[in-house]
Amino acid sequence: MTSYANSDMVIKTVDDIVTRKNDNGSIILMKMNDSDNFFKIDGIASMIWRESVDNGRQLGEIFKLVIDGYEVEASTLEKDIDKLLQDLRSHKLIVE
Repeated sequence: MTSYANSDMVIKTVDDIVTRKNDNGSIILMKMNDSDNFFKIDGIASMIWRESVDNGRQLGEIFKLVIDGYEVEASTLEKDIDKLLQDLRSHKLIVE
């Protein structure tokens, strides 16, 4: 498992991605060349997306924001971020 507490990683999307932010805070992602498949993120995952992709924050900064703002164990947050990044990579929505 990766440690994100001091990570300088910023999530970068592939070029052909379209996003839609819903009023409820969820974000819908779609690749232009694969418009039949949508990927939805919500909750803390959508906050991580907004802070990193939209605002250019490093994962270490976001990790601290979540730890300070929510009742979550660091190890649980590490696993959740790993899962989010794995899902985004498997759907080819982000670049390494």
